[in-house]
Amino acid sequence: MTEYEAYQEHIYYTHDTYCQIVIRHASFDAAHMLAAMWKREISLEDLTQTKIGEQSDQIRSTISAISSLI
Repeated sequence: MTEYEAYQEHIYYTHDTYCQIVIRHASFDAAHMLAAMWKREISLEDLTQTKIGEQSDQIRSTISAISSLI
């Protein structure tokens, strides 16, 4: 193997390693973003009637406050 071929092989392996690291970190970022999104979401199955009632009461009070301004 000549010196030039050895250098080309070194460049090939260095670039390959760099790409693997970039892809690995991109997958970590994607997993982190998904975990944060799942943490903020509320499943419809987890909502109870009391929570739904609280939300509807808040909406009603907001609508009544807006209608009283008109």
